[in-house]
Amino acid sequence: MAYNRSLVLLLCFLFSGNSLAVLKDPTKPPRQSASSTNHVPAAELQLSAIYFGHNKRATINGITAKEGQVILSSIRILKILKNSVKIRSKGINQTLYLLTPFKKKQVYLPKNSHNE
Repeated sequence: MAYNRSLVLLLCFLFSGNSLAVLKDPTKPPRQSASSTNHVPAAELQLSAIYFGHNKRATINGITAKEGQVILSSIRILKILKNSVKIRSKGINQTLYLLTPFKKKQVYLPKNSHNE
């Protein structure tokens, strides 16, 4: 009798549609579409540094690049200016600004009396 009850419960569990949906691996990350991983919304882009010299470079979201380069698979750096960078993302032009403009200060070292 106990065998028949166990068999009936097992068959009910195996043939119920909800039992398969419950058995998911909890350690797997949620699936994302390819377009959501490649696109970074403009609100999440942050210009953190601008470098001048032989090649002007800018750092956006931790990635340093020159004018004309494409970063994050869809953002082209159009122009690097003093406190901002012009970019194009999916056909839309935008300007990113430094949060706090960096100004290099001249540092004067005191003269050493021993070297005179």
